Amino acid sequence: MRFSEELKQHLESVSFALMCVTLDLGEGEEVLVVVKSTNDLIGKLKGAAAPVQLGWVSEPTESGPVVCMCLKSHVEGVGELLGECYFDPLSLDDIKQQQQMCEQQQLKVAFFDEEMEIAWVANLSWGVIDRLYAEQTLDRGRSLGDLIDEPDFERALEIFKEQVSLERLAASFLPEAAAGAH
Repeated sequence: MRFSEELKQHLESVSFALMCVTLDLGEGEEVLVVVKSTNDLIGKLKGAAAPVQLGWVSEPTESGPVVCMCLKSHVEGVGELLGECYFDPLSLDDIKQQQQMCEQQQLKVAFFDEEMEIAWVANLSWGVIDRLYAEQTLDRGRSLGDLIDEPDFERALEIFKEQVSLERLAASFLPEAAAGAH
């Protein structure tokens, strides 16, 4: 996988990351979920055949709506990886990326270790319910945006993060999600 130099530098500078990127892997552009974590945790989860789950939520704030995708991979006694990725439902680029993701038959989740080596690629099949849930979340976010005169996504994201912890967010649509660390 070839990342832009800017994205590669960003990923190298952080110990944990979760983001959606659009790349051409040889069969046309597709959206991938990229996760960076420790080789130890990724190896344990991969070795235990941990399920990788996605959940979506759309929430209003006084500065505009926020769409959040949450990823969880967990095996009791082995470890847990929990992270989130945010979308601006009023941004044409974010809308396009989320729509493209929903049109894919599979969603690749690429796990990178500290050295930016691919440690695991999980292929998630999009079931009808999963796709519908993601599409409805985007639609709700766009509808919520119609209620704001002057949206400010950066401020909306700040408010959202102040009001909703990652664990509470994950528990709201991944009921078995427990408090955990990246």
